[in-house]
Amino acid sequence: GCWMCCRLCGNHARGESFVDQVLSSPEVLLARMSAALAAARRHSAEVRAAPPLLLLDPAAGDGEYSGHLPDGLGRLPALRCVKELGWHAALAEPDPVAFASLAANAATAAPGAVTLRKYGLLAPQSRQDPPQKRRRRRRQGRRSPFPPPPPPPLPPPPPAAALRVELTRIEAQVPDLKGRPLPAETRQRLEWGTAADEAAVQRWSLDRWQMDHLAGGPLAEALDGTNRSAAAALRRCAVDERRTEPCWRTRLLKFNATMLPWHTLLDALGVTPAKHIDLLVLTLHDPSVEVMLRTLLSMRDGPRPSLLYFRHSYLGPKSSAILRETLRQQGYEVSAHSEVSAWGENSIAWRVDRCGGDEGM
Repeated sequence: GCWMCCRLCGNHARGESFVDQVLSSPEVLLARMSAALAAARRHSAEVRAAPPLLLLDPAAGDGEYSGHLPDGLGRLPALRCVKELGWHAALAEPDPVAFASLAANAATAAPGAVTLRKYGLLAPQSRQDPPQKRRRRRRQGRRSPFPPPPPPPLPPPPPAAALRVELTRIEAQVPDLKGRPLPAETRQRLEWGTAADEAAVQRWSLDRWQMDHLAGGPLAEALDGTNRSAAAALRRCAVDERRTEPCWRTRLLKFNATMLPWHTLLDALGVTPAKHIDLLVLTLHDPSVEVMLRTLLSMRDGPRPSLLYFRHSYLGPKSSAILRETLRQQGYEVSAHSEVSAWGENSIAWRVDRCGGDEGM
């Protein structure tokens, strides 16, 4: 039952279980697991002969940097799993700009190692927590004696046919680059903000940490080669605590994309019921992640990935508790890092029947 996780994690010290591997951050876990798998492939003919692990990402960005598979120090791109660790990746991306970059990156992998489609994942609209009255702060360390609320009914499933849906993306406006392309890290950070929820994209575009530091740092380095005064101004602005808006201009653009429900998208990617999904990555910057996960796990005879790596953003603590309880009812355990998932952090969950015990470890 735990063969996949044993392959992914490698051998453990006596008495060390999979759960012990889940540190404070899922990024550390995935990096440690991937390094162990690479070592196992070098030294075990049995592991090398096994079928490749399958990574499914229905919102893959451009496959170089998209926040999907971070490691302990930076980012572990999905294509590195393919090119260095022998995975097979089934990737979908509806944004035509991001898709073009993704296709160019996928072309550098071995033939047949990447299945790529220009679609997005269609899901019912998720529910956000209603505004709550301000309450007295609970004393540190105390937990509610009441169990989490039961999950509400899922919204009606989307139609089986493809739909054209209006999405919103962020476009940079940096004339001081003088026609040079945006740095890859800056472009990919903007692409990560693409969503159907225009308000969520707007919040992302006004996030100073994202814009001025994570996207703005590489941009300042690029401006050093075209306009040093503009680069210096960007760096000064980034550390100005009085400023409330990002230090460089962007605009929101709308475009129509082809979106598919889960079962249709899985068919398009060639992920049949006979194929097991080893790792599902669902780190959309979108409040619909909760419903997407619940819809997948509620499908009759649907896939049950061994590992779920997801971003549960902007839904509030009640929705985070509901999602954790839903996953547990479906036979998954969730890392302790999910306690802060209401902030928009990444979380990881694993199937207990494959990864939850010491047997075979």
